This record gives sequence, structure tokens and C-alpha cells, in this order.
Amino acid sequence: MRNPRFLWIWPVTVLLLLGAFAGGCAYFNLFYNAEQAFEQAEDLGREVDPRNQPTSQQRTQYQRAIQKCELLLEEYPESGLVDDALYLMGKSHLRLEEWSDALRAFDNLLANFPRSEHVEEVMYLKSLAHFGRGEEQLGLEWFSRLREAYPEGKFGPEALRGLGDAYAEDGRPDQAERYYREYLERYPNRGEVERVQLSLAHVLFDQGHYEDAVQTLQQIDFDHAEERVAFEARLLLVSSLVELGRIQEARAGLDALDAAALLPGEQADATLMRGRVELLDGDETAGVKTLKGLVAEYEGRSTATDAQQIIVEYYLREQGPEGEDLRRELALSLEGRPSGDAAQVLRQLDRRLQVYDELRAAFAESDSGGTDVADSLAARAAFSVAEMLLFDFERPRDALDWYRESLARDPDSPLAPRALYAMAWIEGEKFHEQVTSEALLARLRQEYPESVQARALRGEQFTAPRPRSREEIEALVASRLGGGVVGTGGAVGSAVAHPDDPRWAPDRSLRFGGPGALVPRERNGR
Repeated sequence: MRNPRFLWIWPVTVLLLLGAFAGGCAYFNLFYNAEQAFEQAEDLGREVDPRNQPTSQQRTQYQRAIQKCELLLEEYPESGLVDDALYLMGKSHLRLEEWSDALRAFDNLLANFPRSEHVEEVMYLKSLAHFGRGEEQLGLEWFSRLREAYPEGKFGPEALRGLGDAYAEDGRPDQAERYYREYLERYPNRGEVERVQLSLAHVLFDQGHYEDAVQTLQQIDFDHAEERVAFEARLLLVSSLVELGRIQEARAGLDALDAAALLPGEQADATLMRGRVELLDGDETAGVKTLKGLVAEYEGRSTATDAQQIIVEYYLREQGPEGEDLRRELALSLEGRPSGDAAQVLRQLDRRLQVYDELRAAFAESDSGGTDVADSLAARAAFSVAEMLLFDFERPRDALDWYRESLARDPDSPLAPRALYAMAWIEGEKFHEQVTSEALLARLRQEYPESVQARALRGEQFTAPRPRSREEIEALVASRLGGGVVGTGGAVGSAVAHPDDPRWAPDRSLRFGGPGALVPRERNGR
């Protein structure tokens, strides 16, 4: 027969053990649920572009992870999962771009758990949080500390990549390139190598080193690269070839680009590039058809506007500002509810074309006058048309004709030496006709020896302000106050501006960075 006392003690013992086990399960369950929420958010993030903000579903899961961790810290501060909870909280805050909250969690972990298995990664994440908060120097310092403390650790390579990303984001490509190249040299077999190669290629591309970018991209193992990396690398490769003028090679890479485009946004970008390359290759029918398909498919969205912009810029390049196809496509673009950055570009082009038309009309009106005043006004209008053609529409050959027209209409105008200098610059820099360019410069020295351009060619430096006449001052004040500029027939608001009117491309004129800019530039206070 069993001992009655034993029978009484046994259930109590079992209940105590179950209670202890249940207490342990509670904080384990809390942390398990927090981990599950975090992982669900991470899984959702793999389905969207990582450059985007977290989706509402992701935010909900990250916030759920934070709440579970906070409850664990509050209810079970002596448990063995406190450092794990702090780590998961900080990482969730980081994903939500709540930088200060992330730093508080990371600092708490580093101060109280210096031997935690999470220390190395937390140092890395802490540097990212400082960058996110705009504290670049602190971010760089934590990257450096991480490399010193764990030179062969898991996140040492991440620190190198992070340094490259930080400098690239800050607009310091030389430093970014240095760290990307060090990463590739030291860790050529890591899983992130394709991503770093892509980042390096972006830095090279942004600096205009297109050949180096192509060579870097061609080293990528596309079979092992992540899908997003593979697509972006192929897109950048085609873009680099386009910039190098290697259009046939760019077109040959379009099929691989299409195959790498798995997401709808990627497919749209690939189609945009296809249409652009087809047009650059002279295949107008195919290019316009490709892009018009996007316009129809994405009506009212930025992709449609981007496609229409490519078509408009093609006709501008091929036909010039007076092209009928250009005018038709631009009108269609503006009628079709344009959106995105391309919409602003199209509207600006429309405004420039309006100014161009006004200038042409002003020239035609002056050209029929047959007087010295009319010739002077015609010379001013022709000069302004030339500057628009050269700087706004990138048509130097057409600009050359209008500079020549301006010079012929009024060779005694203050604009005459500037027009002559511009002609010499175009012949030499754009068409590589050095003999013709030198002949025009010789004419400039001979016919306008006291002009700013001739004096600059003699090596004279300009450091003192040039006195302005009363007429110049009045014209400048009127233009800055929004007053009308007197043009043909004395009409207020005419398209023909005073030569010193700052509204007429001052930063691109011959005095302010155009072909007639001086080296050193004339400092005349304008």
C-alpha cells in the first residue's frame, strides 16, 4: 500500500514543477512570437523593392515584434533572453527607420551584455542607425570600431560595404570606390560580391567612367547574383554602353535584360530601355511602337510619361525645335495627365519652345524693318535664338548659323564679339575644325581688339568690376523687378531681351559659362 503522505506530496511537487515550466515557457513564447513577427516582416520585404519604405503589413509585424520584446523586458527582466530581446527590438526599430529608438536598444545591449553573441552585428547596425539619423561621422566611427574589434568577423565585410555605401550616398565617389575595391580584393568569394560590384559600377557610372563601369559589370556572375542585383546590373550595363555610343552592343543586351526583369516595375524599366535603344539605333518605327505600348499600358502613371519623354527627346534631337513630330508628341504628352519627374521636364521644354517661337517671330518682324534699329533688334533676336539652340536644344550646327546671322545683322553690336567667339568655339570643340576656329579667333582679335573676349585671349585677367552705363543699370533693374523688355516696335514683354537681361540664360551666356566664358572668368559683378 502506498504511503498516504507520498500521495499528497506528489501532486504538489508536480504542480510546482509545472508552474516553473509554465513561467519559463511564457518568456520563451513571447520571444518566439517576436521572432516570428520579425521574420514575417522580413519575408514581406523580400517581395518589394528594398529601396521603398516598409509596407503597412511590414510595419505591423515589426511593431508587433517590438511590443512582444518590450513585454518580455518588463515582465522577465532576469531572463536569459534580455539581450536577444534588445537586439530584436533595435533591429525592428531600424527597419522602421526609427533611428533613435534603435540606438537606445543597441546602446543598452552593448552596455549591459558586452559578451552577447549579438555584439558584432549590433556594432554594425548601430553605425547604420547613426547614418540614418544624419550623424555621418559617428556612423563612420562605428564602422571603424567594428573593423578593429572583428577584423575577420562576419560583419567586417559588411562594414567595408557600408563605408562604400555611406561615401557614395554622401557624394564622395573616390572614397566609395576605394572601399568597394578593397571589399572585392579581400572578399572575392563572399555572397555579397555581386552587389558590391554593382555598387562600384554605379559610382563609376555617376563619375562618367563608363568604360570602367562596363568592365566591372561584365565581371558579375549573373548566374549566382540575386535577382534584383542581376536586373539592375544588366540595366546599368546597357545604359553604360549607350553612354559610350556602343548602340549595337546595347541592343544585343536587351534580351538578357528582358529575361532578368521579373517584377512589373523591372519589366517597365526594361521596356523603356528597349524603346530608347531602338530609337538610338535608328529604328524609329520599332522604338516608337515599343514606347507607345507603355504609354497605353501605364496611362496616367509616371511610366507612361517617361516613355513619352523619350519619344519627345528623340524628335527634338532628330528634327530640332521646329519639328512637327516633336510638337505633336509634346502636345500629346501634356494632354495626357503627365506625372513624375518627366512631367516637369516636358513642361519646361514646352516653355522653352514658346520662348523660341517668340524669338523667331521677333527676328522675322525685325528682319522686315530695313532700318539700323531693325537690324540691331534682329541681331539680338538671332543671338538669343543661337544660344537657345546651343544650350537648350544641343544643336550646335543650327546655332552656328544663327550666331553668323547675328554677326552679319549688326557687326557693331556688343554681341558681335561674343557671337564670333561662340562660332570659333563651336567649330573647334564641336566639329574639331581647328583651322576654321583659329581663323575666327584671328578675326576676333583683329576686328574687336578691345572686346572682353579678345583681351582674354591675350591673357588679360579680369578682377575689377566693369562700370555699367545708366542704360545698362536701368535695363537690369527693370528685368529684376519683372518689368517688360522693350523689343520690336517698343512693345512691352517682347521676346527680344536686352543683352544684359539676366533672364536670358545668364548662367549659359558667353560671360557666364558658355563658349565665351573667360578663364579666369570675368568678375564684373553680374
